[in-house]
Amino acid sequence: MSNLEQIADAGNTLVPAILTLRALGFTVTREERDDGDWWLAQADNLELRASDPLKLLGLAELRRARGSKWKATDSKIDEILREYTLDGDAG
Repeated sequence: MSNLEQIADAGNTLVPAILTLRALGFTVTREERDDGDWWLAQADNLELRASDPLKLLGLAELRRARGSKWKATDSKIDEILREYTLDGDAG
């Protein structure tokens, strides 16, 4: 029997994502719009926006891990697109 813990993107992760964002110091709000809801997380001089709390937490972790220079270089983008066949040339 495996001891591998598995967590999947599902409804039961939304509240823990919000709680985690709050624990990280973010204020979390939901903005209702005609084109769909947006979730916002704000802390200090940073505002994150996403379509759900789990994606919002992903953005928070991206920013924490990579800092203000979170964007990838063009060469890294090309490398990763090729590695995971995300460039539309899969097949």
